[in-house]
Amino acid sequence: MGFKERLKSISENSKVCNIILAVIVVLQIMVVSYYFIFEKEGYHSDEVWSYGLANSFYEPFIYGDTLSQDVSKCHKWVDGSDFLHYLTVQKGEQFRYDSVWYNQSIDMHPPLYFTLLHTISSFFPDTFSKWFGYVINIAAMAVGQVFLYKLGKTASKSKIFGLLLCVMWGFSCGFINLNVFVRMYSLVTMFGILYLYYHCRLYYGEGTVKSNLIKIGIFAFLGALTHHYFLVAAFGIAACYCFYYLFKKQFRMMFAYALTMLGSIGLSIAVFPATIHHLFFMENTESRLATKMPLIHSFRSCVSIVLNAITGISISPFATSWYSYVVVAVVLLAAVCIPLGFLFRKEEWFKKAMGKAGDAWKYVRKNFDFFFLFALMGTAFEMIVVSLSVNINVMLLHTDRYLFVVMPWAAFVILRAVWYIFTWIKPVRKFTAPIVAVVTCVLVVTSNLLCEKRYLFPNDMMGDGLIEDTCSPNSEYILCVNYEWVITCFTDKLIDCGRYFPTTVYTYSYDLDEMSKMDLTKDCYIIVDASQLRKTDVFNDKNDDGKVTIGNATFDLDENAFADSVSEQDVIDDFEQKVFPGYKLQFYSSQRVMGSMMHTFKIVPEEEYSDVPVIDADMEKDKMTESSVN
Repeated sequence: MGFKERLKSISENSKVCNIILAVIVVLQIMVVSYYFIFEKEGYHSDEVWSYGLANSFYEPFIYGDTLSQDVSKCHKWVDGSDFLHYLTVQKGEQFRYDSVWYNQSIDMHPPLYFTLLHTISSFFPDTFSKWFGYVINIAAMAVGQVFLYKLGKTASKSKIFGLLLCVMWGFSCGFINLNVFVRMYSLVTMFGILYLYYHCRLYYGEGTVKSNLIKIGIFAFLGALTHHYFLVAAFGIAACYCFYYLFKKQFRMMFAYALTMLGSIGLSIAVFPATIHHLFFMENTESRLATKMPLIHSFRSCVSIVLNAITGISISPFATSWYSYVVVAVVLLAAVCIPLGFLFRKEEWFKKAMGKAGDAWKYVRKNFDFFFLFALMGTAFEMIVVSLSVNINVMLLHTDRYLFVVMPWAAFVILRAVWYIFTWIKPVRKFTAPIVAVVTCVLVVTSNLLCEKRYLFPNDMMGDGLIEDTCSPNSEYILCVNYEWVITCFTDKLIDCGRYFPTTVYTYSYDLDEMSKMDLTKDCYIIVDASQLRKTDVFNDKNDDGKVTIGNATFDLDENAFADSVSEQDVIDDFEQKVFPGYKLQFYSSQRVMGSMMHTFKIVPEEEYSDVPVIDADMEKDKMTESSVN
């Protein structure tokens, strides 16, 4: 039996394909788990917020009071148990979904993912574990890949294509980034695949219309309760189907489909009414941080992010000169062809050629795979809305989180296009499957070589140990960070500490008296956000009373009290001379937290102070530069 016959035999054997699929999925989960366990060193603030929003009892944000979020918890001593209570479910608070609903109404996401995380955490009160969130990702990975295979098989009528689609997406860097990120994106991507799969069955007539519409409605409902950007992707596909049925004059089908979609989305809003506020009235703070790119540049950035995640290919957001060449080429071609067509319009050969062209166009119209176009349009629509609503200058490559839901759709479109190309080339048509398999393997390799695994967050630690190594019930901390919300990033690191005092690099000098109440008989540390010690301008928010609001705190400040710049040595001198006379700040370690270099100093008596190796300033500068670029 030759290679072609063996390939055909495999493609016709469902049992063999199912076994291969199972092996592929297990390998992919193992690869992602390797990165999650051994390579992931830090966490994005949103990952910590996943636990806080799911498990804290009516306290969405650690830096605000329990029920009144406009009152700051900063600039005062706080018991370390606050961190534990924020991240974990306490006894007596298990399965309190009313708290989850409240927290999410104050935040900006639907509650389904946080409900699942709260449910898992409720079985383990007073316990924090990164695995509680990761098991949701594992389940979403497995289910999503199985239905992605079904999607590819149904659309192409080829089990081989379905398997190659799973390989292409499941071993890509985008898949790794998606699933090492402990957030709702794995779950919503799974719902996106299920949503597209049942649309595929509806288009190709597999199963009953009623069954497919019910399942489309269910997954639209669940997706809408997982992330608001799912609504964007879902609308892109739904609009295509409505126009498709309209043009085919299938009005009854169009109304049935439209009512299904409207009903499922309306039900999701009824279940979580805060969706309306999130979508239409939530203030977009990102837009104030930097000037947004023009739409065409933002869209090209989104296309580049998706292509890079799946294939390793990148395109420049600003390289737009090729549009001019395309326009010029089209104009020149039209200038030549239109006069020639008019000149030869009565020639027999020209009439035959036009007749064949007309027949070809009728064939294309009759046999065109509109589902391929729908998947492409849905993906493009998501990119357009993300381009309009997200400030990519601020989010940079982390914009990919808003595009995760359509990345499997994009993988389907890319691989389907490759499959089409080789089936159209007659000399290689019979070798389409092996050629596409080679292309798939090449794309997997280039994706992992050329795309950054940006959710591993290396800590770049230098010194005696990690921040979490210092933590014990006998330890106290002063956190001198850039913004109050950054305190969230320390909750898992200092979950067992005795007390902590949160302040900012801009306002710490106004907290000196309160910070002096630190119990120096314990293990005492000061953590300084060294990467943010720079010239500051905090007076733009001065109100009518002459007071300045920084984060959630309001101060009566004098502009002359601020020097042009703040150095780390200034901070050290203030603590040693004004807060803890007779004590020294001894460098303990340097560690990257949420992209910023945090310097940890231990407060020791002068007689115990010893010189320590100086931090390599060039190395620190390089790391900060690299972080800002990424």
